[in-house]
Amino acid sequence: MRIKLINPNTTQRMTDAMGRCAREVAALGTEIVAVSPTMGPRSIKAITTRHSRRSGCSPKSRRAKSRASTAT
Repeated sequence: MRIKLINPNTTQRMTDAMGRCAREVAALGTEIVAVSPTMGPRSIKAITTRHSRRSGCSPKSRRAKSRASTAT
């Protein structure tokens, strides 16, 4: 099996790290191909972090919601 891991930002160091992590947990015989675009943002963390907090997906926002629900 071949899995293409697509890092949407252009930071090759992060793409390489993601590829290493994926290879560590992939099933025997699975090929991981980690790629990133040649142009675009170096990092999109700030965008996804803001979105995650608004949507309640980040661990920090889930903890805050949990604390608020137990305080009542």
